Amino acid sequence: MITLYGLAISNYFNKVKLALLFKELEFTEVAAVPSQDSDMLKCSPMGKIPYIEIDGQFITESNAIIEYLEQAYPNKNNLFPKDLLQAARCREVTNYIDMYIDSQARRVLPAAFFGAPKVVETIDEVEANLKKSVTALQKIITFKPFINSDKLTAADFSAITTLTLTTSVMTTLGRDDPLAGIDGLSNYYQMMLSLDIVKTIEEARIKSVNELMNRNK
Repeated sequence: MITLYGLAISNYFNKVKLALLFKELEFTEVAAVPSQDSDMLKCSPMGKIPYIEIDGQFITESNAIIEYLEQAYPNKNNLFPKDLLQAARCREVTNYIDMYIDSQARRVLPAAFFGAPKVVETIDEVEANLKKSVTALQKIITFKPFINSDKLTAADFSAITTLTLTTSVMTTLGRDDPLAGIDGLSNYYQMMLSLDIVKTIEEARIKSVNELMNRNK
């Protein structure tokens, strides 16, 4: 049995959960928060979420987890295209989203949602970096209707969890949506949000956000 640790508020947790749901694997969820406590560091050496446990063994980092799931359960709804070049394109998109978009939005996420100071210079820098990153992302994605494919892949799970978060972060800070210029993105979101597994993730995420907001009142 697979145990998934983390919180539904986390886009990386949700990416892994989508992969588990898509592959129709049995798993249980255990709430876990990022921490530097010694017990946490035994399971996740950087104290981050998500991580999974299988037979007493732990795997951290969402992309490593997804790669494991694909290789351990190869006959259950593939997360990557069979064609090697297209599979590489899928990983390429995921890396762009993680490295160049999420990494920037995460710099100002505390200011957007958790009451941290809104440092204008930092927000300006993030906005400029996101503009460059989104321009690059546009060059490697096409909606077919999924990202570069007529089937769901791991790239879609990164996109629906992280790109939407990025928009929320920047618009909450009073800036323009950095992703608004991507042709077809709005229709893509609508299509993704109509899928049952994505609905499941979104319902849990909204519940988690509301619980967090109520605790902070």
